[in-house]
Amino acid sequence: MSVQADSVLATQPADDRERQLARQRLGMMRSSMAEALLWTAFALALVGAVRKKGPAPWAMAAGLLLLAADLGRLTWELLPYQKTSEYRATAYPETEVVRLLKQDQEPFRVLLPDDVIGWQYRDRHPELYPERLTVHGIQTVRGYNPVIVKHYAEYINRMQRWPADQNVGGLLFLPDPKRMNRPMLDALNVKYLLTYQDPPANFQLLLRDEQGLGVYRNLQALPRAYIARDGSPTAEPVKITRYEPNRVLVQTELDSPGTLVLADVWYPGWKALAGGQERDVERYLLTFRAVPLEPGVHEVNFVYAPASFRRGVLLSAFSWFLLLTLVLLPALRHRRASRTAPPAPSQMRSPEESEQDIIT
Repeated sequence: MSVQADSVLATQPADDRERQLARQRLGMMRSSMAEALLWTAFALALVGAVRKKGPAPWAMAAGLLLLAADLGRLTWELLPYQKTSEYRATAYPETEVVRLLKQDQEPFRVLLPDDVIGWQYRDRHPELYPERLTVHGIQTVRGYNPVIVKHYAEYINRMQRWPADQNVGGLLFLPDPKRMNRPMLDALNVKYLLTYQDPPANFQLLLRDEQGLGVYRNLQALPRAYIARDGSPTAEPVKITRYEPNRVLVQTELDSPGTLVLADVWYPGWKALAGGQERDVERYLLTFRAVPLEPGVHEVNFVYAPASFRRGVLLSAFSWFLLLTLVLLPALRHRRASRTAPPAPSQMRSPEESEQDIIT
């Protein structure tokens, strides 16, 4: 049942809704029964043809046509077709808000509270629905995934002063930025807040569009990478020179021992290379990546290289080797056997034929 039909039914009296729902259910039942009878008749006809003299070409062709018609009917209803350019303009429009955010060339995150992605506001800004800003190269705090990294979910819960093990859902729950733990929010590299609500303190209004959405800048946001000592960030220079999903290159200079913090989610498989040596990547504030450094100039290369990936490569290589061996070995044996086999009787010449060839 479509959303439009649901909205129409919701405005009708209870008795009318019941009757209309009953008619819709009856129509769906009749359609399903007719489809089931059609497939049953085809199956019986096919079984009869096979028992007589094997499947006839017409039966196979009819089956393919029925299957194509059935799949086509379902996909036509469930998968609307649209040109790529039209779909991108509809689902990922480059609005005034997006253009403003794309002007910032430094790594940052955007906080989208629940009010922005609520169903009543979804049509106002479809580009703000979870994961869609990534098309424009913009990172957000929340995503849309049924499997969320546990320590990141715990961080989000603690940031909102909730129990660490509270269910966060596939979208995360972010109802009220004003109630969040401000140091944890700042440490998450949340530089911008998009909301229809009033912002917390020290958020500067940059834009309010025609739909009433406000774009605020967090004046206390920490950078994506910084040096920390005794659990507090410092002002020592840190520069990200390369930022990719599986590799981040950071340059820094320390006057005394400190910890380089990269405000990205820690996960097993991340390694750090500094000064030609591999360093342990530690967890900082429950969820971030961190590498202890001694005084001096450093270039730290964060690389995602899990052991599971290497094992997968080795298993894939072995599987290909085994497959090629099983395919090529019989062919080589057949070729070798054909070379060493005696000539066929039809190719052998009698002594009389050989003598006649010599005389001629």
